[in-house]
Amino acid sequence: MNKENESNVGDSCAANKLLPQIINEKVSEICIYTDKAYYIPVRENTLNELKEILEDENIEKISMDFSRKYIIFRQEGIKLNNMSFDAKIAAYLLDPTNSKLNFEDIVENQLDIDINDYLKSQKKSKNKLIYLIL
Repeated sequence: MNKENESNVGDSCAANKLLPQIINEKVSEICIYTDKAYYIPVRENTLNELKEILEDENIEKISMDFSRKYIIFRQEGIKLNNMSFDAKIAAYLLDPTNSKLNFEDIVENQLDIDINDYLKSQKKSKNKLIYLIL
């Protein structure tokens, strides 16, 4: 591959589908919040239908781990824009000595909520927990 083609591969989202999988995961769900939260299970063509929203620079994106999600979406040919808040980075900045940066630990440490107890209580009520914007 010559240098001209090499630089085009890095810049082209479509070319990322030709690259080997760096992270062997797929997007399984997306939550979109406007005035309400909408949970969208990802099926075969869902990401193509949401591509315009995900790439829109005027729409803020919030996530739990953008470094990982960014790679996964790039592998799907989507370049996330306007990634405004990453809860994992925020949790690290609040406590750099804490090595437990998964969703459950962050919720417990920062919100003082035991996620397992919360989920059990939600099963008893009609309210549903909607987790994760991306």
